[in-house]
Amino acid sequence: MMRYSDAELERLLGDLESDRAERKASWSGDAPDKCRQATCAFANDLPDHRLPGVLFIGVNDEGSPVALSITDELLCTLADIKTDGQILPPPTLVVEKRRLKGSDVAVVAVQPADAPPVRYRGRVWIR
Repeated sequence: MMRYSDAELERLLGDLESDRAERKASWSGDAPDKCRQATCAFANDLPDHRLPGVLFIGVNDEGSPVALSITDELLCTLADIKTDGQILPPPTLVVEKRRLKGSDVAVVAVQPADAPPVRYRGRVWIR
């Protein structure tokens, strides 16, 4: 599985038009649903990037960190995206706490699926 360098992640943070990145300031409100939709779309990789898509938690829409506390509980909750049964077949993903732009950020890298389509709650999501 490919692991992005800090420089590559910061470039994705700054690319506001990228279809390979999703940014959320926190894990509240509609963020869990929107991030699962994005995870499904990254796994489906319709644009055929053949590169992982990335969820950034603790980052605003402009790509700037918001000083969210990245706890073990949050990281475990993000890892549960793979195994909670809402996305089938289960996506391949890596969850990490990374230091980007001077702040801690939760990073979820989602590999393209070997055998799409991948569905979230029975629905195929694409970007």
